[in-house]
Amino acid sequence: VFLHEISELIQSYVIINLKTNFEFYSQIKGENKLIISTNDSNNSFLGRLEVIFGKNFADKLMNFSFKNEIISVDGYISKDIISGSKYNKSKPVKIYCVNGRKIDNIKAIDKIILDTYQKYNKTCNPSRIISINVPEGAYDINMGEKKNEVIFMKQNEILNIFEENLNQF
Repeated sequence: VFLHEISELIQSYVIINLKTNFEFYSQIKGENKLIISTNDSNNSFLGRLEVIFGKNFADKLMNFSFKNEIISVDGYISKDIISGSKYNKSKPVKIYCVNGRKIDNIKAIDKIILDTYQKYNKTCNPSRIISINVPEGAYDINMGEKKNEVIFMKQNEILNIFEENLNQF
């Protein structure tokens, strides 16, 4: 269980930190086993998702991005939600980061994504990997005991912009 938790944490940093190459090994039965490896050829958001989750997973993602003076979003959401595929009924991949820092969950944004997608399929639970950038000082990341929850200073405005763009998407 401990290796699984470490792997998930490293996976999120591999995806978030595109300018850094990673090699992650685990010692199994006295031998080092390569778990994750990146190189310069996969230093894109989608390339990193493919390294971590495989090409089949990456092929089922749609890019969701927009930018204005308040918020910039770049991310991927699974695209086969309308078909009700078995994959989306299982545990989805959920990774959020704000200004390059991993956030366990942004509940308000997660709710917007689920509410929007469930308009089309009540049983969907899409995977979502979302990177949000806002100006420094426009958020407080020191929420919760693990310091991995976030509050935006213009929360309602940011949520409205996010929902509007997701609906257009």
